[in-house]
Amino acid sequence: SSSSSSSSCSSALSPGSPASAVRPFLYLEKRRSKSDPELANSLQSMFAPPARAAMLVPNLEVPDANHTPPAGPPRFNEVDRRPLRRQPFQQHSTTNQHPLGSIAPEPTGDEEAMANGEPTRDEEVVASGEPTRDEEAAVADESRQQVTQLGQRHDNETRDHSSAEHGGSQAPAASCSRTTTSATHRSVETLAMPPGLSGSGSASPDPVPSSAERAEDVRGRQRERLRARRRSRFYSSIPMDRNDKLEQAMAKVQQEKALLDTTSSNGVLIGKTGRVHGGTLDQLIACLFDSKLRNRAAFTSVFLRTYASFTTDNELLSNLIAVYDENCGATGRRSVRFMLVAFLKLYISKHYFSLPNDILERLQQFVECKVCPVDGHLLSDRLLLVLNKGSMDRQRTFIESAPSPVLPKKMFSITDVNPLEVARQITIHEYDLFRRVGTSELLNNRWNSSERQSQAPNVCAIISRFNHISDWIVSLLLELPKLSKRVQMLEYTIRLLQELRKLQNFHGLMEILAGLTSTAIFRLHKTWKGVDRKLKASFEEVRELMNQTGSCKNYRETIHNIEPPLVPYIGVYLTDLTFIEEANPNFLPPPNQNYINFQKRRLAASVIQEVEQYQQTPYNLQHVEKLDNYISTGTVFSDEDQYRVSLILEPREDTTKKQENRRSKTKFGSKRFHKDMNATL
Repeated sequence: SSSSSSSSCSSALSPGSPASAVRPFLYLEKRRSKSDPELANSLQSMFAPPARAAMLVPNLEVPDANHTPPAGPPRFNEVDRRPLRRQPFQQHSTTNQHPLGSIAPEPTGDEEAMANGEPTRDEEVVASGEPTRDEEAAVADESRQQVTQLGQRHDNETRDHSSAEHGGSQAPAASCSRTTTSATHRSVETLAMPPGLSGSGSASPDPVPSSAERAEDVRGRQRERLRARRRSRFYSSIPMDRNDKLEQAMAKVQQEKALLDTTSSNGVLIGKTGRVHGGTLDQLIACLFDSKLRNRAAFTSVFLRTYASFTTDNELLSNLIAVYDENCGATGRRSVRFMLVAFLKLYISKHYFSLPNDILERLQQFVECKVCPVDGHLLSDRLLLVLNKGSMDRQRTFIESAPSPVLPKKMFSITDVNPLEVARQITIHEYDLFRRVGTSELLNNRWNSSERQSQAPNVCAIISRFNHISDWIVSLLLELPKLSKRVQMLEYTIRLLQELRKLQNFHGLMEILAGLTSTAIFRLHKTWKGVDRKLKASFEEVRELMNQTGSCKNYRETIHNIEPPLVPYIGVYLTDLTFIEEANPNFLPPPNQNYINFQKRRLAASVIQEVEQYQQTPYNLQHVEKLDNYISTGTVFSDEDQYRVSLILEPREDTTKKQENRRSKTKFGSKRFHKDMNATL
């Protein structure tokens, strides 16, 4: 009977029964269910998937055989949440086959592929380069929320379209027994039909994609993004050839040109970072008093350090006075006058010692005749105070007193003086020269020009001092004919190196190293052989510190990690400024060939700023004039005399003797071997 068959079905198909026992029984019960509707309903409630629940509802209208309904929401594997392969919808006939024939569990994508001899999903991923399971699972999790939103939107659109199709009137209560699923199915069927082929005579609107189709489109776009990301990672790992490097360099040039597209109200070229890249002299001076300019303080600092590279003091002062006169009338701005006076204060205090007397006289006349009548004594007194105090050399006061000098009672040679005191006097003298270097002397390679004595006198004085100390060290060693005295003098100079290192006088370190590593001294092997091992190790440490490989990498790291006072090696800064000057043009390329290249001045200002940083902190040491004069006026040998005296002290070994010594060390080249051979013959 039907009741017994239903009970047997429910007991045999319990959730705990294995799939191998369910499927044969299900085949038999499907044939019996053709004549038993109760058995069909029980099978429907136990095995029907949610996506096909609409097919198993009683009195459901069967769609047309030539129409394929839209796919339902995506199904995912229970293990890795990957979308399963969908089988094409197979329409069942009401006469030959019951709709319950499609309720058997479908095989997964991998099972079906293995049964048909096709590659599995993992093999296809490896072969086609598609995203991995983890990547696609992340895509599925990300798109699940979008699928839900699209489904809700589609249901609302379907409901609105269905109500519009029925003329806005609701169906009677008696027709509700057919369930809302049939109405939804009819509306989807109507929307899926081409325009002009619907049941009504009027043309239907354009088809609306289903939620599943939209979700599949979203997942497809996300897969394409993942593939593109994987391709970019792959190609970025491939080394570039010459053409790729050329394209990359051209792209960088285009980016740099794009930075010069924007202009300010003054007409200067400003990059995207807000920095001024170039402009005429009048435009750059106008930027000094432009309150809307970003980083105006940094621009003013660079301008004060580098203005001497593109203008003169007379021309700059004339332009500043013209700007002040323009803002003195009724339409003038008082804020510009205040900013101009503040700029003049910085200008005077920073460049007072390098300004000629005629410029100082013009400044004082400008303050007394123009600033005082227009803006009163408040601004004029400030400028006059700076002009009067600028002539006074500011002496720094120390809390502690300077250490007393260490001097011998009688001095017969330099070795009688403590190396510490010699290092102190060298440091005081060189710091005084370094402190006097002005910013204008470090611009446009003035220390290498034909007028270097007038344009860069302090830099030339430092270079002359460097050469004198190096030659003096060489002369101290070469004027001693005895080997023991030379060894003693060489050890004294190494101790002097150690004291200069403690005082952080890196310029003095380079002076002593230049003398000890010269050809005339470094070739004295017998003299170096008698030096103590510890002193040799200390000499090698200092030599490694001041090594010029890697653009003086060790020296730069050391000097940036210590506190002043110190005397830096000025040769490093001169080298950097030379590279900046030769590698960058003074003016921008066309069509801005009349614009001053302010980016080049910014690079030079960064080097000059570091020089000024170390000029602010002096040494607290006492000056011994007698010892300083002895060092500064010591006798030195010329370059030719140095090498000639070095050859006299330790002559070269004869090349024939070297060959005989090498031959005597070999077995078959010894004299005894030849004598034995002659006797045997």
